Amino acid sequence: MKSQKELFDLIAERFKTKKEMKSKLADLLFRSNAAASKWNSETTLIDYDKLKKIVKYFNLRPDELFHDNPEYVYVRYHPLDMLDLEKYRNYILGLDKLLFNASQIVGSKILFQADDIPIFHFMPYTSLTYFKLYVYAYDMSKIECTYEEYVKCLEEYNLEPIFQSIASNYENIESTEIWDHGVVDNLLSQIEHFEELEKFTSADIKNKLLDDLLDLITNFKELASNGEKASGKRFDFFVKPSPLGRSFMIIQDDELRSVSLKMDIINSITMVSSRVLMDNYHIFKSSRDKSMALGIGSEKDRLKYFKNLTDKILKLRNRTQDNN
Repeated sequence: MKSQKELFDLIAERFKTKKEMKSKLADLLFRSNAAASKWNSETTLIDYDKLKKIVKYFNLRPDELFHDNPEYVYVRYHPLDMLDLEKYRNYILGLDKLLFNASQIVGSKILFQADDIPIFHFMPYTSLTYFKLYVYAYDMSKIECTYEEYVKCLEEYNLEPIFQSIASNYENIESTEIWDHGVVDNLLSQIEHFEELEKFTSADIKNKLLDDLLDLITNFKELASNGEKASGKRFDFFVKPSPLGRSFMIIQDDELRSVSLKMDIINSITMVSSRVLMDNYHIFKSSRDKSMALGIGSEKDRLKYFKNLTDKILKLRNRTQDNN
């Protein structure tokens, strides 16, 4: 663990002067400025209860409390049990808070490498978002209910306002995204698979999901073409010709702040380790350098890329009509 002086030096970085820090500590712990000065200089050792209060107040992370060990990293992981939807609600609230905090920082950016359509773009499409949750619940918990029955359970938790807030916060952050040619493949396979399992009570559900997906791609194509979000924040879009392999999101401003690595359909782990951040930042830069910019000025290639995506969706959509 870091020494007491190292800890207070770390806290001091959050203030303009050490005098301000000592004053805050004195107020926080109901002691004098002189006592705070002695803690800072390590003249007096601080007791455990006061240390605990400091850690909680300043939201100090484990990697800030302990010396860096190159063999270990600290992660934030929110285990999800999709039979306990309150846990999912807390998870998605955490994502909303992460994006809100990022949106409040001048110059913040999202760097997203995506082998699946990033979650932000699903937020205006509740049916699609619910379907992804249903697939995850089915795969992880082996639920036996239909999609529509599971949606009724989801609707009890008032998730739509949180989805809307996530979409709104995303709009207020500059972003660069890298997709590959297979971003819709898993989702289309899942829709087809669950239809074959007769998990859709209504025959219209599959068409609703596919129509929403077509609308999502159409709106994203416009976003990529414009090169900026509705808020005026810059948006850069790249496509890598080979599969990306995995998805991750980096949030940065003047520094690299965090990286979230996708673990499954909806879950991820978040890390603030500088080593992991730099490794993934270099991976992102390497992917971007090997990718084609399909924003402003690449109309022919952009149209070809999005036509390929929509053709895949329409192929499954038309197959549904042929079966009917």
